[in-house]
Amino acid sequence: MKFLNKKVSVHFIDSASGESIGETRMDADDLPRSFDTPTQLSISGQDWTVVGAAPKHADEFRRTGRLVLHLSRIGTIAAHDVNFTLPTVSAEFPPVGDRVANDRGAVLTMREDDWRQIEFVAESFADAIADEFAAISDVITDNSLDRGDFVAYSECHVRRSVPRPLAAGIPDDELTSVLADARELLDGVGIRRDLGVQIVEHSFAREIGTIVIYGHVRDANVDLLGVQYLAGARDERSSAAEVIRSIMTAHGLVLIDWCRALRIECDNVSIERYLESMA
Repeated sequence: MKFLNKKVSVHFIDSASGESIGETRMDADDLPRSFDTPTQLSISGQDWTVVGAAPKHADEFRRTGRLVLHLSRIGTIAAHDVNFTLPTVSAEFPPVGDRVANDRGAVLTMREDDWRQIEFVAESFADAIADEFAAISDVITDNSLDRGDFVAYSECHVRRSVPRPLAAGIPDDELTSVLADARELLDGVGIRRDLGVQIVEHSFAREIGTIVIYGHVRDANVDLLGVQYLAGARDERSSAAEVIRSIMTAHGLVLIDWCRALRIECDNVSIERYLESMA
C-alpha cells in the first residue's frame, strides 16, 4: 500500500525571474487534484497563475510530499511563454534542517533543483537508468524551446526510479580515505532558500580539482553521492577524474548526468572528456 502524505511541501517560483517566491507546507486536501487545467492563487495580496507544476497530479505529489509551482503574475506573462529551466528533477527533496549557513562557514551552495542532477549510481540500476533516460530524452527532443541565451522546456520529468542510488551504500570511512586529499567544506551542502542558505542535514562536501563531491550520510553509511562542477576552477581535471574513477571502480558505480541523459564510463579518458565538456 502506498503511503500518501497529508501535508505537502510547496515551493513557489516566479517564472519570470526564476527566483523563489517562498515555500510552505499545505494540507494535501487543499490542493487541486491536477494542475492540468488553469489554476490561480493569491500570495500576500498578489494574484498569480500556475504555469507549471512538478509533479502535476495529486497522486504523485501526495506520495512524494513535494510540489514545485512555477507562477506568473496575472496580466504580465502568458502561460504558453513560461517553461521549466531543466528537463528533469529528482522527486526527493534535499533533507534540509533548521540550521542556516553563516558568512564564516565553508559550504557548497546550490539550488534545490540542482540536487542529485549529477550523481554516482550503482550499476545494478542499469534498467532504471535506461527508463529514466528515455523519459528525459523525450522531454529534450519534444519539449525543448530555444530562448536565445538558454533552452527552456514545456515539460519536466520527475525522477523517482532510483531513490537510493548507491544501493547498499558506501561505508563513510572508506569514502573519507579516498577523499583524504580533498579540501573539506565544513558545513557540507546548503540549499538557497528565502530564509538564507539552509544546511542539508548529515551532508558533506569535498573540493578536489575542478569539482566538489558531495553526499549524505545515514548511520555511518553514505547513501547519496553527487558531483558539482566548480565554475572558474583551475584546470585540474586529471586529479578530479582519478578520484571519480577510483570511486566507480571500488563500488561498482557509474556517473550519471541526468539533465543530459548521459552515462559516463569508468575510464580516465571518458571522465576527463566529460569534465572538459562541463567547463
